[in-house]
Amino acid sequence: MSENRNLLFGFLLALVLAGVLEWFVLGKRNDYDRQFIQTRESVVMQKKAELAELPQPADVLFLGDSTVKSGIDDNEFYKRTGLKSLNLGLNGELASYSEYFMLKSYLEHQPPPKAIVIWHALDVWPRNLNLRDFFFTLPNGEDQIFVAKNLLKNMPMNQNIIYWPIKMMSQIIQGICLNIFPSYRYKVWLKKDAANMVAGLDPLAVLESLRQQDMGVHHRLQAQIKSVYVVPLNVAEDNKKWLLRCAQLAQKHNIKVLISRAPVRQEFFDDAGAQKFLSALNEKVTAFLSNHDKWIQISTDYFVLKPHETNDDKDHANEQGRLALTRQYASLVPPYLD
Repeated sequence: MSENRNLLFGFLLALVLAGVLEWFVLGKRNDYDRQFIQTRESVVMQKKAELAELPQPADVLFLGDSTVKSGIDDNEFYKRTGLKSLNLGLNGELASYSEYFMLKSYLEHQPPPKAIVIWHALDVWPRNLNLRDFFFTLPNGEDQIFVAKNLLKNMPMNQNIIYWPIKMMSQIIQGICLNIFPSYRYKVWLKKDAANMVAGLDPLAVLESLRQQDMGVHHRLQAQIKSVYVVPLNVAEDNKKWLLRCAQLAQKHNIKVLISRAPVRQEFFDDAGAQKFLSALNEKVTAFLSNHDKWIQISTDYFVLKPHETNDDKDHANEQGRLALTRQYASLVPPYLD
């Protein structure tokens, strides 16, 4: 009896301590917000906040990573089409979750646009969602549970029958924890990045090292070309599931989903190895996109950027490149809105 009483007392004490922790974490949310205001997430939060202040709704949203952010000029698009566009490109760390998050945020404040246009940089399609620097824009419990249900519905029966149920349950548990426990939702700030890649195989580390050495444009570009040789030739699972989630949200509001391909600097097509990689990756992307009827592929070819149209890297347009890309999309998009 005494032993049972001690166990009960220990359990109740642990429950009280857990409650105090949750209360403390919830009360400190504003402090965390200030602490991370200088992170990349602050850009996401700022864009989300601006959506409520738009002077007029958009006809077309451009969604995706930093190549979208640097690639579309809203004023030029309007001048050529008479359609109001809004560039909501974010960064590659968020993978396809960025499209879903920004579309969802937009619809909280504005009427549905006629269409959304999406593309990803060539090295973003193989990436999974990286939440290392993101805290308040994480997928919420409802979204996690929705994704878990999709996993169950689309469970590949020819794969490991133990792995998929476990993965589905982990998604559901994560969703429940995100809704109930503040400490779980904000735990990311306590974590360190444990996914260190083997030295010499991480293309981002290679590029950062070159930037620190202040190497010339030619050498940096060559390093970027060589770095694609180690990029996985696939479409990451996170990109698949969040793109589908975005498309389902768009479909619910009768929004057309138009998917294109990223801009790539001309030199990539002059290098035999890089060209082979581009072709192989595009085949994988096209194969995935062609399996679904929730979107329209308005282009299956990369947009070639000339050297004077980029910011001295492989796929980010400068002002000249931005105008060139915008003009191409001003011709591509309107026919799908009729």
